[in-house]
Amino acid sequence: MDRILIDIDKVNPKFARPNTFCANTAFLPFALSTCSMFLAVGAAPHVEVFRNPLFLVCFVICILSVFLFIIPRIFKWDWKAEYFGVSVIYLGSVALLGAIPWGSILLYSKLPIVLRVVGFLLYLFILIGWAWRFVVVYRSISGNAINRQRIYVESNALIYYRQKTDVRILEKEIRFRQFPNALFVIIFMFGAVLMIPYATYLKSTVGLPFTHLFLAIAAIPTDMMAIGLVTRGFIVYYVYPWMIFKASGKRVFVDLVSR
Repeated sequence: MDRILIDIDKVNPKFARPNTFCANTAFLPFALSTCSMFLAVGAAPHVEVFRNPLFLVCFVICILSVFLFIIPRIFKWDWKAEYFGVSVIYLGSVALLGAIPWGSILLYSKLPIVLRVVGFLLYLFILIGWAWRFVVVYRSISGNAINRQRIYVESNALIYYRQKTDVRILEKEIRFRQFPNALFVIIFMFGAVLMIPYATYLKSTVGLPFTHLFLAIAAIPTDMMAIGLVTRGFIVYYVYPWMIFKASGKRVFVDLVSR
């Protein structure tokens, strides 16, 4: 097994080895959760910070990310799928840019409760609908034995997850779109920009800083991208490797280079 791991180290780029890559990229959730704490506090300055559920969510993510600066190095994370997948899960923190503003609208705005709930549910519906596309497409891929074996290549001792093969099947063969298209992004950004002349009115009407209202609209495409990538990462680095291990007793290791 050690020799096989050494071979994987030779194949994969050194900078991406999980013991350093996952530790270094923990800066992303650390930075975004820290910024989002300010958004949470700004939405409800009258609420004690540790009684603000939005602040607490960001605070917990921030603390976890601090530990993740250290844990991969201490435990010398290797190329196991569950280790490498952590760096993809980090991308979920990008969704805080929209989630905290929408949570603020739900909990702290002056809008009627019906509008707050409907708006928040619509936001969730968009994200869940986008994530569900990934679930459906990977069910289709896993249902095709040939494609499944191309992505998860079996050897005597373990199984390799070939990332480039996965991406090629997804983007070139199935032509699945992982990111919102440019027009969709432009529409939401343009909608957010159109609100700027009415910033004072919207702030007084909704009862939140305009920054929150702007991000609630502008960040939706970014949140979709983040949630989609996290869903895909959870499937390929956790769900399928667990199913494979349960069926064969073999661990899944990540191959970033082979096609």
